[in-house]
Amino acid sequence: MSYKKFTACLIMAFLFAVMIFQPLLFLMNFGGLTQREKYLDEWIDYKKAVSSAIESPKIVLLSGSNTLFGIDAESMEQYLGIPVVNMGLHAGLGEYIFAVCKPLLQPGDVVILPLEYEYYQLKGLSGEGLAYVTNYDTAYFRGLPYSEQLKLLYNYDCRDMGLALFDRLRNKKREESATYSVKNFDTRGDIRSNAVEGSKMQPPSHYKQVFSEDSVPNEKSAGAIGDFVDWCHLHDVKVYAAWPSYLCYGGEFNEKDKIQNEHIESFWRSKDVEVIGNFADNLYPAELFFDTEYHLNDAGRKIRTLRLLEDLKSIQSFQSYLIQMNAVR
Repeated sequence: MSYKKFTACLIMAFLFAVMIFQPLLFLMNFGGLTQREKYLDEWIDYKKAVSSAIESPKIVLLSGSNTLFGIDAESMEQYLGIPVVNMGLHAGLGEYIFAVCKPLLQPGDVVILPLEYEYYQLKGLSGEGLAYVTNYDTAYFRGLPYSEQLKLLYNYDCRDMGLALFDRLRNKKREESATYSVKNFDTRGDIRSNAVEGSKMQPPSHYKQVFSEDSVPNEKSAGAIGDFVDWCHLHDVKVYAAWPSYLCYGGEFNEKDKIQNEHIESFWRSKDVEVIGNFADNLYPAELFFDTEYHLNDAGRKIRTLRLLEDLKSIQSFQSYLIQMNAVR
């Protein structure tokens, strides 16, 4: 056999092994309740219970962890006189957060979406989000189109699946993070562990790219976010968009980022959704963050919550909804 034929056979054999090994490893993990994602399951169960216990109309704050750590729902509720739920979860869950939130919404509710910038650049579930869905919500995975299931199957990192399987076989328990524990959640879904003294962030030494794509939102994002907004409109749920808290070099975005944010605003207008405030007012200095560019500490959360409330005062339609909701309650 020639060297070229041998190499071609070797490559084919390798590809065949991957095609067989990946699905096998996936099936061995499917529904396995991995320890690494257990905290996400605890978060989701807790927040579902919080939201379900509140009679509508209510205000729901939905996004990843920039909302979890960065907005004080309890303070907003005291100020507005309407129940406010912090449904901030994990941006790694991608579009899955919309599926989590839909059953919790009732006609007359208001949803505010301070989505992380990653939400405008979705590429499908991966990492912890994919691991969570395939281990803790297999019904959601089975409900996806077969083409999407197949894509996600091969998106799941072999190393992650192998480690998860190995940990299960050893019955290895996850080490609980004191900061991210569900024990720190309050009665409105806020987390109470991001104290100023726990801050670890340093001012960035260089500009960090915010958008990796040339045009946002991309097709995947426009579809996922748009479908959720359409569902809300169909079920008499009012939607507002908002900007995430973010640590940015120099305190402002570069010109390309500003243009991308203009595209985001145009997208929301096309969906008949008002945008609360502007992105520049949600850029904060490093001393107000504690471990990532999205996670405000307690001092940062107070400042951002006050900013959000001030911005809401200028939204005439929100003020009208507020009067209606207070009248119903």
